[in-house]
Amino acid sequence: MTAYVLSRLVLRTLVMPRRCAGGLAARLFPTVSAPLENHDFILRRQIMARAIALLFVSSGLLVLAMSCTQQAPPPPDTREADAKAVQDLEAAWVKDMATKDVDKVASYFADDGAALFANTPIATGRDNIKALWKPYLSDPNFSVTSQSTHTVASKGGDLAYTMGAASLTMSAPKGKKTVTNKGKYLTG
Repeated sequence: MTAYVLSRLVLRTLVMPRRCAGGLAARLFPTVSAPLENHDFILRRQIMARAIALLFVSSGLLVLAMSCTQQAPPPPDTREADAKAVQDLEAAWVKDMATKDVDKVASYFADDGAALFANTPIATGRDNIKALWKPYLSDPNFSVTSQSTHTVASKGGDLAYTMGAASLTMSAPKGKKTVTNKGKYLTG
């Protein structure tokens, strides 16, 4: 029975040095238990070294996995074609204004689009835009010319705008004379 108790005591001293250091094992086996006081520190150091090594290995594997993934090719650059399409659409809009058909003119605006005219509130929505254009298009002297000077389309193809010079001719408020208004415009 005493051999069993001694073997258990030695086993506990080797497995759990923190609990046994300085206890009965230190008194019974002073030469064996003295180096075991540093065993806890050495064990912690080994565990930390393994954890750091595991961290570096897993980080390296993660970087390797991320670098091996295929990236989708970038979308084709269609800016020039998009800019040309916007210029063509703008030219068609000016031609349709010459027909003085308010429905055709308003069809170029989005359902929730907006039109900004001088000295008038912002017209939002296709029906309000029609109401804004109707007096101009019903004028027998009304005409519009425009010259786009700058057209830009985004690389993603989701935004384009034009700007340029425009000339608007219409009847004067009093009398039969015509008035020509020259200015700048921006469409988007």
